[in-house]
Amino acid sequence: MNSSRPGTLQPEAKHILLVDDDAACRKVLQALLESFGYRVTLASDGSTALVLFSTNPDYYDLVILDQEMPTMSGTAVAQQLISLRPAAAIMLYTGSGDNRSVMTARAIGIREVVLKPLTIWNLLGAIDRTLESEPAATRDVSRQRHLRLVL
Repeated sequence: MNSSRPGTLQPEAKHILLVDDDAACRKVLQALLESFGYRVTLASDGSTALVLFSTNPDYYDLVILDQEMPTMSGTAVAQQLISLRPAAAIMLYTGSGDNRSVMTARAIGIREVVLKPLTIWNLLGAIDRTLESEPAATRDVSRQRHLRLVL
């Protein structure tokens, strides 16, 4: 099998923990992210995400959270994740685009806030910005080329 074929998982692929209570949304986002070479672990709620993350806080390169979840909001989950790993790369998506909620999210350490409805363009752009603080040499160059072609 040719390991450079598009869609083939590369060993250096970034690992994302995706947290959303909507099963259909989780599956669609998982398929999309995996098609761009990311490894994705799913969590259906904040409690599950905290258990997964606390087991090994350095295992995930990025955590993507939905803000609106029944038992624990995305910002509440983010606060606990950041207490476990202060430099955690966390992004949030929300249907509430008011400045106050965005500023609150940023104040607690969430790097990017993406407004719904999600599009492939704003989601992938936010992922790139969230992971930007990493040295350029560690990024997946083939994924960036593919993204440029799609855009």
